[in-house]
Amino acid sequence: MDKVMMTKKEYDNNVAKLGELKDKLPGAADMLKEARSHGDLSENSEFDAAREYLLNLEAEIETLEAEINNAEIINEAELTTEVVKVGHKVKVKDTDSKKEMTFVIVGKTESDPFCVPAKVSNESPVGMGLLGHGVGDKVEIFVPGGARHFKILAINKREE
Repeated sequence: MDKVMMTKKEYDNNVAKLGELKDKLPGAADMLKEARSHGDLSENSEFDAAREYLLNLEAEIETLEAEINNAEIINEAELTTEVVKVGHKVKVKDTDSKKEMTFVIVGKTESDPFCVPAKVSNESPVGMGLLGHGVGDKVEIFVPGGARHFKILAINKREE
């Protein structure tokens, strides 16, 4: 697995979430054991549901562990605002619609495109397209709806 870029806050949140998920494992195993005791497994929907829950829980734990183990933690206090990096708040102008937008570039586990300002993953088309560019740069970003053209107006450290 490649390095997963994330802020310290994001890393700490993932470690806490991993702990919460691992705490659920014994209960999920007990649910499966209880459902198994109800007899014929071929027609036991309770067993199927418990097994599915346990498998999903284990898969989520495995994914989080891999991301934590491959984390590259961004020290936001040391970020300069010369070029866009993970942890920056970026103000752009869509040169086609003339609309101004602000994005916070975050690691993939912290992304939330619906909050204000939108938190976009460094692995998303917009995040990847902005990374490494400076104020005044014009970038063309290909998104599912087609090409978007942005001019970077400002790069700031994000405030929490």
